[in-house]
Amino acid sequence: MTNEQDKGKKTLLDERIEQDLRELFEGREVSAARSLWELIDVSKRGLPLHFTGDRESETVLVMLNPGQDAKEADQNFQCETEDVQKFIDSYIKEKTDFGEIDKGREDHFDIKQAAFLKEWEGTGINVPADFPDDKGTFREAKRNVLMQKLQLELIPYCSSSFKFKKRDLTALVPFVETMLDEIFKKERNIVVFCSGLFERVFKAYNKHVNPDRKPSKDVFYVGKAAKSKNPLRVGGKLHGRCSPVEIRFRGKKQQALIAHTFSSQALSKAYKLMERYGEFCFSNYGIAIN
Repeated sequence: MTNEQDKGKKTLLDERIEQDLRELFEGREVSAARSLWELIDVSKRGLPLHFTGDRESETVLVMLNPGQDAKEADQNFQCETEDVQKFIDSYIKEKTDFGEIDKGREDHFDIKQAAFLKEWEGTGINVPADFPDDKGTFREAKRNVLMQKLQLELIPYCSSSFKFKKRDLTALVPFVETMLDEIFKKERNIVVFCSGLFERVFKAYNKHVNPDRKPSKDVFYVGKAAKSKNPLRVGGKLHGRCSPVEIRFRGKKQQALIAHTFSSQALSKAYKLMERYGEFCFSNYGIAIN
């Protein structure tokens, strides 16, 4: 199959978007969200957030779920078109162009992503050289990091938490498959999972899909976590942690990394510390897993 044919081929993410939005358009609950509802309080009638940015990007950051209250998301949903395909097309365009659409607003979460990736090489993201020292660069950095990378949500349905019992994590296998299908649609330079909880998810996936961890089958190999030698802040106590990952999926391999400290509240607005943490993570990216 040629690259042009690959580009035209629907991925599992395309299918998930179409099914979810069609159900919402028809006034129904999102069935995939409903399947999780007894395990975690997720939005069943709110607009999902499947992705943001460039689906052909060299860089992919994966989050656990959109951190919005489920009831609030349900109440805020509205559909302003009478054509389901227009609804789907406008959703995809909005998520693709969100960085441009929202470029006039500063957002701490998006700015910290730019800080995290600033010292990485091969991202394809244009982060201003004097960011984050110059606050005047914040909006440009935010716009570019949203437009020039791909952000995926493991669970695309809004929820204020991500608390699964160990035995319930196998319910996430279909969502992991959708995520992997999207990541592996092309070669990526950088794939980062932005929470230490992904390690639990990957263990559950391996146990369900490939309990013997056979290299010929789909599997996550997670290496030993590295800890920064020095605290991220001089005189502080917070050290950065990350784990190298190798993913094998449909006969292909992809290097990746779990950024355990990415979600730390101590880094939410501390952009220089996040830049330092990102530099530490990059120094551990691609390390061989024994």
